[in-house]
This record gives sequence, C-alpha cells and structure tokens, in this order.
Amino acid sequence: MKKKKEMLCLIFVKNKLIFISSSQMTYLITLLYRTCISSALAHKTAEEMRIPPYKINGIKKSETYKREKRLALFIGLSDGAHMDVVRRVGGLSNEQVLTNYYPDKDKLEDMRKELLNDSLLKELDKSDRKFNSLYLIDDFTASGTSFIRKDTDQYKGKLTKIINKFFNSKVNETSRELLLPNVDIHIIFCLATQCAISHIENLLSEFIKSRGLEERISFDVRCVQIIPNRVANEIKNDTTLVDIIKKEKYINKKNVGTKSYKVGHGEQEYFGYGDGALPLVLSHNTPNNSILVLWQDDDDNYPSLFPRINRH
Repeated sequence: MKKKKEMLCLIFVKNKLIFISSSQMTYLITLLYRTCISSALAHKTAEEMRIPPYKINGIKKSETYKREKRLALFIGLSDGAHMDVVRRVGGLSNEQVLTNYYPDKDKLEDMRKELLNDSLLKELDKSDRKFNSLYLIDDFTASGTSFIRKDTDQYKGKLTKIINKFFNSKVNETSRELLLPNVDIHIIFCLATQCAISHIENLLSEFIKSRGLEERISFDVRCVQIIPNRVANEIKNDTTLVDIIKKEKYINKKNVGTKSYKVGHGEQEYFGYGDGALPLVLSHNTPNNSILVLWQDDDDNYPSLFPRINRH
C-alpha cells in the first residue's frame, strides 16, 4: 500500500506538477511588456490618431505613441514584478517607474517636475503634463485576494490602496497631482489563474462604483499566461490523490492556522489557501494556493518538497 501511494505521488509530480523556472519567469516578464503593455499603448495611440490599430508600424513611429508612452506610469506591486526588467525592455524613463506602490513624497515630486520639463511634452499645456495611464504590474496571482477583497463592508488590498492614494479628493497629496482627472488603469500579470482574473475584474468594478469613480477610471486586467480553472478542478476531482493529501499527518496546523491563511476562507485546508488546489511551484517560492503537501513544513516529521517563504 505504501509503495502504491508513493507511485501515485510520483505520477502526480511527473505528470501534473507545473514548475516555472527562473529563466521562464524572466521570459514571461519580457513578454509582458511586448504583448500587454505595448499593445495597450498602441491601441490608445490609434484611438487618438483615429487610425486602425493594426497599422502598428506607423503607430509606433509616431510622436503621439512616444508621448503616450511617456504619459504612462508603471508601478510594481511586489518584488516579483521585476520592474528593472520591464524598464529595460520598454526603454522607460526612471521618472515613470515605481518599484513599489508606497513611494515617498520626494520621489513623486521629482516625477512631477520631470513631466513638467520633458521636451517630449512641450506641445502640451503644463496642466496636461500628467500621467493618463497607470500600469500596475506583478508576476503572479492565484486568488486575487491580496490585490482586492471585501471584508464585511470594507474593501482591502493593493489595488484599493493605490486608487485611494491617487484619487483621494479630501487630501492634497503630490500623488494626486500626478494624474489627469480621467485615467486608464491596466493591471498586468505574468501568470494568473482564470478565477483570480475574474475575481479582480468583478470586485474592482464594484469598488470603483462604490467610490463614485466609474466616470474617471477605466480598467482592464491582462495576463501573459493564464492558468485555466480546469487545472485546479483536475486536482480536486482526483479522488485517489485527494485521499492521500487530506490525511491528518500531512497537514501542519501551524501553516493553516495563520491569520493570512484564513483570509482565503477555504473549506478544505489541504487544497491550500482559498481551496486553490494548484499543482504549481515557482522557482523563487511556492504559492500557498498550491496543495499543502507541496510546500508545508513539519519540523518534527518531514521537510517540504518545495519550501515556501511566507511574505505576509
């Protein structure tokens, strides 16, 4: 019986485990700019120039495209966003890239001054030399709850913090002076689950309406590589595998009893945070949305196959 279980686990690792290497993630980040960001800038330029978006060569050579690119603010939502790579691939200015979403006032003031004095924007009135697009970038999301969630009647998460910072009419902050009144927000991931994208789209739309900002903010959620819902469903429907991973000896209560883990409101803790049931491992870390046996540690009994470094 023991050998049979071992063989089943081996088959799972060989046939169902998804491993994203460091080089693959770097490649996804490169594609993120070329496929998601560049295309969004091209469509915005095409609308302004009133030409078909498929005339891509003419669009990218135009002064309008260069101006729209300069009027975009890029913000990394975690260390995994690798904004240094995004900046190099896109040929972006340091004064339009933030490596985190909680910059100090001096940095924001410098960005504002650079916009006012940029020769590329000389044809614009000074009052119009503000960012008209936000690109919010991260490497991965499995549930979307760290970006936006609703606890009772309160919205929380990275996206709500950013919108509150830039659109808080009650506070005269430098961050608010960086943006035009109406802004396009593009939320872009290298890797994301289908359900996380739906979660962010639905809840962010709800949040924006609750703030009365639907006339000022338009947004979309983009992803280089989507993990379809069937990946997790296949794990949940594999009764033989589930019978193994749900055994009490494979569940370390120290891992599933934390405050951050409980935010996911999962019903079956062995499926990982929020019942994610992912067979996924990233080279730099294992998501807690992956099945528990992949990443949890039990100091007294066994080490994990792919140890997780908690970031919350």
